[in-house]
This record gives sequence, structure tokens and C-alpha cells, in this order.
Amino acid sequence: MLNHRTATIIAEQIGHPYDVIPLEQLREQHFGIFQDTTAAERKGALGELFARMKADPTVAPVLADGDAGESMHVFQERVITAMSELAASHIGETVLVVGHGGVLSAFFKHVLQLPLCTPRKFAVDNAGIGEMTWRPGKGWWVETWNSTRHLEDIGYVGFHHD
Repeated sequence: MLNHRTATIIAEQIGHPYDVIPLEQLREQHFGIFQDTTAAERKGALGELFARMKADPTVAPVLADGDAGESMHVFQERVITAMSELAASHIGETVLVVGHGGVLSAFFKHVLQLPLCTPRKFAVDNAGIGEMTWRPGKGWWVETWNSTRHLEDIGYVGFHHD
């Protein structure tokens, strides 16, 4: 589990005294038949289903053979629930969450109240740091998003869209 290793390395570097706890609810979206496929494969024979899934967050990649996946809506609700439970059980504490880009993107869209099918117009760099604060009665607040300043010494300049 890559996120667990990454979180462990971070905890060791910052001297965090607690164990790293993997949360199954914060795993990446399951794409069913599209799992582990390339962009070219997704545009191939099943391109119409993939396009519908991207346009409508309630469409799940499910086929008759039972190779089921999650719709974007179900995926985002799973992530929101996990993050809300973390916030409720750690009021006044700092919690480090290490996750894949899809998890972070789905939660970020929720916090900013962006529709799930809206094309992403924000970066989610590998090793980028985002800081969000839960404020009881007010909800989530984005403090920082996708900061890569900690990587400048190694020459990382971030991901840029053309």
C-alpha cells in the first residue's frame, strides 16, 4: 500500500509519535472494467460508457459479468464520510491524510461545492500539500492547496497544464 509507506515516511520525518492508520474508505475510486486501463483503452470499445460515466456522476462502470465499480457520486460520498468522521473524532487536533489524486480531487470539489462532472481546473501534484480546516458549524475551509514548495530544493517545479 503506497499511501501507507508514504505516510510512514512523512511521520518519521516530522517526528510524529502515533501509528499510521490506513483507512479503506480513503482508497482510490474503483473503476470496474476500466480499472488498470490506459486512456486509449478507455476510449476504445467501451468509450461510450466511459464518456457517460465522466459526464454523469451517478453512472457506475458495471457490466453484466459483475465487474462492478463505483460511480463518481458513490466514490465522493465515501470520501466525504471518511473525512467527516476523521474531523469529528479529532476536534482541535491535526490529522495528516495521505491519498491519491482522485481522493483529494473528489474531496476538494466537495469543499468548494463544485459539481463532480466539472472538468478539473486545479492541479493535484504528486507530493503536493493541501491544508484544510474543519470548523464546527461552518464546515471545511481550504487553507492551502497543492503546495510543492517543500520540493523546490530538488528542482521540482510542479505540474503545468498547457
